[in-house]
Amino acid sequence: MSAADTINAALLAALKAIISECMDYPTEPRYSSDSYLPQHLLKAAQQAVDTAAEAGVA
Repeated sequence: MSAADTINAALLAALKAIISECMDYPTEPRYSSDSYLPQHLLKAAQQAVDTAAEAGVA
C-alpha cells in the first residue's frame, strides 16, 4: 500500500467516524451526547465517502 493509499484510508476512516458520531440515528453508541455537525458539513462528508466508494477507494 502506498503512502497515498494509507492517507486516503485514514481520512475515510475519520470521515466515517465523524458521520457516525453526528448522524441522527448513529449505528454505534456516540462518544458524546453533545456531538454536533451542521447538516451541510455532514452531507459534504457523506458525499466524499460515497464518491470514494464509487471510485473503489473505500
